[in-house]
Amino acid sequence: MKKLVWLATLGLLVCGLATTAAAEYGTWELASELAGLPPGLSNASYLGIASANETRLYTVGLYQSSSLGMQNGWRSDDGGYYYTPISGLDFSSMPNECYMWQIMNMMLAVASSGGDNVQMFGFGVNQECLDTVPFPACMFVCMMQLIPMIQYSDDGGATWEQGVVNPTTFLTTINNVDYADETVGYVVGGPNFIARTQDGGKNWNKINAPGDTQTYFNDVAFSTAEYGFVIAGDMEGDDDDDDTWAEDKSVDSWDTSAPAPDYNTMREVYNKLAHQARLAHDPIYRMESRNENPGAAKGTNGRIWRTTDGGMTWELVLSEPLQTFYIIQQVNDDELWVLGEPHIMTTNVFSLWKTADGGTTWEDVTSRVPLPNIPSIAAFAIGAMSFQPSGVVGLLGGAGQSMLGAYKSLLYYSDDRGETWQVDSSVIDWGHPIIAFDWQSNKLGWQAGFDLSTYRYTQNNSAPVADAGPDQTVPVGTTVTLDGSGSYDPDDDPITYDWALTGGPGATLSDAAAVKPTFLADAVGELTFTLTVSDGTDATSDDVLITVTGAGDDDAADDDVVDDDAADDDNADDDNGDDDNDDDDDDSGSCGC
Repeated sequence: MKKLVWLATLGLLVCGLATTAAAEYGTWELASELAGLPPGLSNASYLGIASANETRLYTVGLYQSSSLGMQNGWRSDDGGYYYTPISGLDFSSMPNECYMWQIMNMMLAVASSGGDNVQMFGFGVNQECLDTVPFPACMFVCMMQLIPMIQYSDDGGATWEQGVVNPTTFLTTINNVDYADETVGYVVGGPNFIARTQDGGKNWNKINAPGDTQTYFNDVAFSTAEYGFVIAGDMEGDDDDDDTWAEDKSVDSWDTSAPAPDYNTMREVYNKLAHQARLAHDPIYRMESRNENPGAAKGTNGRIWRTTDGGMTWELVLSEPLQTFYIIQQVNDDELWVLGEPHIMTTNVFSLWKTADGGTTWEDVTSRVPLPNIPSIAAFAIGAMSFQPSGVVGLLGGAGQSMLGAYKSLLYYSDDRGETWQVDSSVIDWGHPIIAFDWQSNKLGWQAGFDLSTYRYTQNNSAPVADAGPDQTVPVGTTVTLDGSGSYDPDDDPITYDWALTGGPGATLSDAAAVKPTFLADAVGELTFTLTVSDGTDATSDDVLITVTGAGDDDAADDDVVDDDAADDDNADDDNGDDDNDDDDDDSGSCGC
């Protein structure tokens, strides 16, 4: 059965050394994979993916490329069909045996602000320790110097620099990252770790974190620099573990003269960090841990916190002691989704939560997702969730397993903002367990998973619907407001507006590109306006007819140009013998009546 990829690789290398309408759901293509072994058994995996543009992708994960080499970062310049390694380790050229501990470096997440910018996140051995502590003391000391690891590159991965985390925090992981904009971002991990950058990822400062010293934050979502959420939870009960080693690990130096830690203790520390990270990211590992330890506690201590001041203060908005939460997706300020795992799996092995009011109230919507009634899948786990930028199409990805142990790709999709879900059977037999998603636009996205696999998603464009509003009849001299607010795009793509006068007397619009432009109806007649809306790919049009009639009886004075009603405007002889303005012939003077 599949075991922890990182631990297995460590052993191999040590031996080697010594809206109103639903969008049209798109299609998937298997862009690339690691050939040679049955799916799920290659001991290689992408753990995160980031789209820089329509062709540039970055991935992180783990692949033992040779007996003394390992890769953990890749770049694709053709949309996922071919990848070039941009980060890894070559142990054949290391200065001394201490550098073998770099095998413990685990990159779990990746981000890109576009083009050549890429950042990788996880945890690993402090490079300063390896460079400073002499051999053989470094073999023991540096193993305990596991720090949150952030690496960034501004040249597409050709060169790398290490991000600075203040204060230095040992025995801590980074599980996930989210950027509110190109400069402000947040990382979360555990135990009890949240940090913020304001310079695009080069420097990070640890900030106030809710919970307690043993809280593991699994994911983070910020829509602005100040407004965001973090989620936490234990993926599996571990009550017998002694976690006192994690109580206070923010230090600036280490004592090389102190007695070396016991090797078993060091390995226990590493195993715990790796175990927590893998449970949060890998559906195969979670599924098999569940199967191998059926009596163990599963999801516990699920909590969601919200901040409106950039993490200075946090509000607990949901607490589920018998759940854990490991992925959060923020569609907009009000709509968020959370993927979790229940403590007792009587019906389902995952849980799905939604809020439509910015996290004030939450609804368990797991029942919307049917169980995968597929003969070839005897067990399954969900490990990834994502919604396209518009929030219309949603994805749940993971792994299925047959009775004979063969792995399957499991993918649920929704094309109605998560109201209903169904299995996409087209990807099942590709077999690679799905671990992460990312989107470039509503029409283009990718998944990354086991066996260094990439699936590419494309979606046909749905044309926008133009609505120029109802026809209107107004008196001359009226300021008329046209109304195109009923126009929409089924894909929730942004649309542009273009109004044009296509019939009738002349009229000048206040702003032809506005949703609701105005004009002065200064002449009697019929005017036709055409509204054209475009989503950048397709455009549609709609007409509105504005009928302008003669002036209305606007006051009590007998001063109208034409007879506009049957009423008397006044009863005075005020025409001075001239009845041009006496349209009602209602006065008693000498007006010719």
